Amino acid sequence: QAPSARRVSSHHHVPIEEGPAMAVDPQLEEYRQRQRGRHAAAAASGGKQKGTPFSLVTMVSVLLVGAVLVNTLMQPVPASASATSDSQVEGEMPLKGEPVEGLVQQQDPKCPKVEKGTVGICVEECSSNTDCKSGFLCCSNGCGHVCVKPGATEEGPKASALMVVMNSKDSADSLLEAVPTPDQKSVLSGVSILVLNYDKDHSAQACKAQSILSAHPGAKSVEWDGPAPTCNPEL
Repeated sequence: QAPSARRVSSHHHVPIEEGPAMAVDPQLEEYRQRQRGRHAAAAASGGKQKGTPFSLVTMVSVLLVGAVLVNTLMQPVPASASATSDSQVEGEMPLKGEPVEGLVQQQDPKCPKVEKGTVGICVEECSSNTDCKSGFLCCSNGCGHVCVKPGATEEGPKASALMVVMNSKDSADSLLEAVPTPDQKSVLSGVSILVLNYDKDHSAQACKAQSILSAHPGAKSVEWDGPAPTCNPEL
């Protein structure tokens, strides 16, 4: 028998015998090839992700945005803007229900007394009596200040208004037929409210209307809108 071929290792100079080649399972080889392919793909994608997290352009953009924000925050607020936020803008009419105080330093004692529950239009028509024409006084109306006659201080009947919450928006006709004819009326169908206005000379009719509507089946509630007139309890 011929001696088997020998090859020498280049590292340790130990003779290694070459045996017969081993057969490789095709399925196992296919699995290994797939694994090699996956490792190669993972290595390629990992190589692309390596490096600086932010590009130079991104870093410059972030720095610029930060500088703009700091500059904006450091700018002082103009005194005029601060004053405008704390007070009413010149020429702008105040909103109803937000009284502007301090504009009239001293109100004339002849001004009419503002009754509780009365809220006038919040407009500053005047700041002193000199802003009003002759014979008029600058007086509070419950929110703003307007020019009125001193004679308004006299006690007497005043105009009155009733606000009626209806059971149905179709109840307005039956309610109007049941009460003395008002001088003015408004039907707010969207909210089912009926507003009846009576002049100061018709305070008795207003009192009668309030008494009738309080017991009317078509009225859910009845309230005076503003000061109530002096009504006879027998009505």
